[in-house]
Amino acid sequence: MPTVNARRGRAERALQAKRDLYAHLNTTARAYRVAAREAVEAAERRESVDAALLDTAREAWAEQYSCK
Repeated sequence: MPTVNARRGRAERALQAKRDLYAHLNTTARAYRVAAREAVEAAERRESVDAALLDTAREAWAEQYSCK
């Protein structure tokens, strides 16, 4: 039977893994929001928009979100 310390250690590792996952998810979400905002602002200025940048940010966020 696992000791209290072993159970506590597993719980702490699981919590840290969850924190890491959410940190990565927030990072990719932030990058996606920035790319989207920049694309909208460029379109408003009638400048060309690099759709690949927005698509890359969206795909990175979607990939990270699907791992959640």
